[in-house]
Amino acid sequence: QLLALGTDAEILSPDLARQPWWRIVAALTLGGLLVGLLNHFLMPARRPQGIADVIMAAQLDDGRLTVRGGIVGAALTALSIGCGASVGREGPAVHIGACLSSWTARLFGLSPRDARTLLGCGAAAAVAASFNAPIAGALFAHEVVVGHYGLRALAPVVMASASATLVSRWWYGDFPAFSVPPFRLQSFAEIPAFAVLGIGCGVLAVAFMWAVVRTQREAGRLPLPAWLRPAAAGLIVAAIALAEPRVLGVGYEAMDLALRGSLAWHAILLLLLAKFVATVASLGLGFHGGVFSPSLILGAVFGAGFGSLMAALFPEHASGPAAYALVGAAATSSAVLGAPISTALIVFELTADYRLAVVVMVAVVVANQAVRARIGVDRKSTRLNSSHT
Repeated sequence: QLLALGTDAEILSPDLARQPWWRIVAALTLGGLLVGLLNHFLMPARRPQGIADVIMAAQLDDGRLTVRGGIVGAALTALSIGCGASVGREGPAVHIGACLSSWTARLFGLSPRDARTLLGCGAAAAVAASFNAPIAGALFAHEVVVGHYGLRALAPVVMASASATLVSRWWYGDFPAFSVPPFRLQSFAEIPAFAVLGIGCGVLAVAFMWAVVRTQREAGRLPLPAWLRPAAAGLIVAAIALAEPRVLGVGYEAMDLALRGSLAWHAILLLLLAKFVATVASLGLGFHGGVFSPSLILGAVFGAGFGSLMAALFPEHASGPAAYALVGAAATSSAVLGAPISTALIVFELTADYRLAVVVMVAVVVANQAVRARIGVDRKSTRLNSSHT
């Protein structure tokens, strides 16, 4: 990032305002070209890998992943984020943690059952170290990778999560990832509003996942070789970033602004649309990266907008944009990942704030049910169409 964009700060927009416009365009386009070429020549299967590959390895392949795929994938993710692509870093962190665990299992000749447990250890350690969230890391591994909460897997996964957290705190310090201003639930009458927010977050999650998958499918029809598609994505993201630079990279600056309630209506709409399109282009056209951070930010911005609307309609009863932004972040990211328990805990541990536990759980459950209902309709439609054909 320092080499490509001239800054190594987490918050990019102040430094980018002093950079010439062509530097942003060149960084994203040339970075995308380099990602595409390295992916074509070095990456197994010539495609980005992530949490889905870890799940498949745990369920179908006896916990087997290649170290090469993990290391190359992590390097290409670092390159993608460093040049400004709108992607997350946590999914690739889980993938490389699982790849190293798989290599360790083969090195010691562990059984397939123990190899799958060790895969969960790597995933738990990656989540815990990335977010300073040991409880969420352990539950994420069980909920998403291991697939059960058996005592045989619980002890090693918890130890891995705790150990990774200690290493992360020793290196970075012990503090939450986001600073959350003090707020409280104004009234239990707000619970229906948070449930409605959950429905909206579920719809947003479905739209986001559909757009990424559809872009990936349509990319194959473009008159461009696969290795050139990330450069095209770079041009799209650069064009968006010239108007809204907060979409670049992981984008936690937007999350901070949403949690502080510092976004006006026009800024919320612009940022939500810009981050959505930039992330879909980045993931759909071949940049390497994860979906957790983008979905977290989309949910926070959407929640801040919903909270602003509630504050305008019910000024004496609404908790304010910050509370709704936190709940929106949890609901949207949990619906995208399909991990409601661990994602809600990640948000709690990210913010070190448990005061909205009830409404967060309500919104998370509603958002996940909305996604399940939509997926169920799609599957039923597919079966009917196939049967008719």
